Amino acid sequence: INYMHGVASLKLSNNVIKKYEESFLKKIYFQPYKSLLKTYLKPSFDTPIYVANSEYTKNKIETILKIFNSRVIYPPVDTEIYEKILSSYNRKNQVITISRFTKEKNLELIPQIASLCPDDIKFEIITSSVGVKKDFLQEFTKKCKDYDVQSRIKMSIDISFEEKLEIIKKSKVYLHLMEEEHFGLSISEACSSGCLPVVKNGGGQVEVVRGIPDSIYNSLEDAAQLIVNNVKSWTPTKASSISKMMRKFDKKKFSTKMFEIISEVYAKKGKSSLTQ
Repeated sequence: INYMHGVASLKLSNNVIKKYEESFLKKIYFQPYKSLLKTYLKPSFDTPIYVANSEYTKNKIETILKIFNSRVIYPPVDTEIYEKILSSYNRKNQVITISRFTKEKNLELIPQIASLCPDDIKFEIITSSVGVKKDFLQEFTKKCKDYDVQSRIKMSIDISFEEKLEIIKKSKVYLHLMEEEHFGLSISEACSSGCLPVVKNGGGQVEVVRGIPDSIYNSLEDAAQLIVNNVKSWTPTKASSISKMMRKFDKKKFSTKMFEIISEVYAKKGKSSLTQ
């Protein structure tokens, strides 16, 4: 059973392959990497079962690996622990983003989005110091100054889980900026906690917010407008409704579906059935 969270390495090679075909030396440099991909992504069993973490990942598996029988089981979300802070109604006009501080996460767009929102809407980024590059951090700081939003954007770095929950339960909106997330665990966690989502159109994150109005943006102007709309329209009833929608990702459902697949494998091998 191969549970696949994505095919990022292949996706990367497709995006940059033209770059490495510009010259003979670059072709030589890139050839070993291409060979490794072909070797290590061959099926490792006679009859493997491929499980994707989203429809988006399933489509990537079909397009890139040419495997057309994969199934979709969404990753497990501990919805219960996040629902415990759902009843926190003393929320600020605050937008949170939980993410690594790396280039592909597009956090450098937050200053511009903040500049398009009213001054009473604050932004907070919960992140880690791991993998942070100095030049990227400097670029982000410069953009905050350029858009004059330094006082409205806060960063919480390497905080505890309890501290993270405290920030989430005081916020109304969750902003996710990565363009092609394979799923979006932090989105489902924030929604379970009562935050209204605003995510980029494209990728597995669209599946997480499926059925939630005012949650998908195409441009930064769209994102800012959706943030304003959701801050204004946030109510305990609306937050509770969206939280319940996240139960489809609950870890118990994940366990049940994975158990079914494992039982199927046992049956094919002629072994006795499992007991859950």
